[in-house]
Amino acid sequence: MTEELTGDPITFDLIGAIEGTTYPETEVRFYFDARAAQQIHGMNKRLTLLGALGRTEEYEELEPQFFQAIEDLKDKEYIVTVRGVPREVKKAWVAKAQTKHPDKKPNKDGYQEPNIAGMAYVQLLQWQSHIVSIANPEGKVNTGPFEESVIESLLNRAPEASLAAVAEAIEELDTGTKSGYEEAVRNRDFLSEPSPEESLDSSPAPSE
Repeated sequence: MTEELTGDPITFDLIGAIEGTTYPETEVRFYFDARAAQQIHGMNKRLTLLGALGRTEEYEELEPQFFQAIEDLKDKEYIVTVRGVPREVKKAWVAKAQTKHPDKKPNKDGYQEPNIAGMAYVQLLQWQSHIVSIANPEGKVNTGPFEESVIESLLNRAPEASLAAVAEAIEELDTGTKSGYEEAVRNRDFLSEPSPEESLDSSPAPSE
């Protein structure tokens, strides 16, 4: 099978090309301090209200506190690095989840109860595969893959807003790559077409 894929020396190494596939990475700012984030949100709402009411003195008094709260949050900022994964890994999530939490058989009316535990376990395995590392505010780094118990604790206890940011980044690893591929193909096709000026220049001159 390997010989069929690699071919003879005048072709190319398909196995090598496949194994050389790269996957995108991105970093996500992650905060465990939900209270501080909520306070910033509250101050922002208050500033918006004061601005709308024209209460300049109160606005100018609160604004420095707002920016200081944002600055203080940097000391509580963790960096989660996520990376794309191949399709074989995604298939393994489903297979492992089905083994641990198999779907229930449909009842006599054909209704199949949703496999909530299975879906939650797939998400856990997804995050375990995607998260490459987590850095704390001092720059110390824990690298993955992390134990399932660690990911489960993260998903169950971390602030929803921070979890949503990581989930969005994971989704973007696939959707962004797809959009970039489509954009590259579209522009390559466009650049391959002759411009109107080139078409005119290459047209034969009319006979007299």
